[in-house]
Amino acid sequence: MGRPAEAPKPKKDTSRVQVTAAKPVAAESPRPTVKLQRDPAPAAAGIPAAAPAAARVTAGTSDGGGGALSLVAMVLSLAVAGYLAYLAFM
Repeated sequence: MGRPAEAPKPKKDTSRVQVTAAKPVAAESPRPTVKLQRDPAPAAAGIPAAAPAAARVTAGTSDGGGGALSLVAMVLSLAVAGYLAYLAFM
């Protein structure tokens, strides 16, 4: 109590340090325009209008392997969904 009160020294403010940019920002140069070319239309002079519909290729009958695989995938996905629901609510 014998010492006189001294005013505290202000601390250096380091929260607003200015940082210089590593690289100056360069303006983007305009890119050259590119003109797209269309392929010429195929010559359809002697082909009747019904020919493209008749030329469609359909998939042949499957041996059933795809159906069994999709059934296994559905059962497995339901099992995983059930397991996740069990983990979430238990």
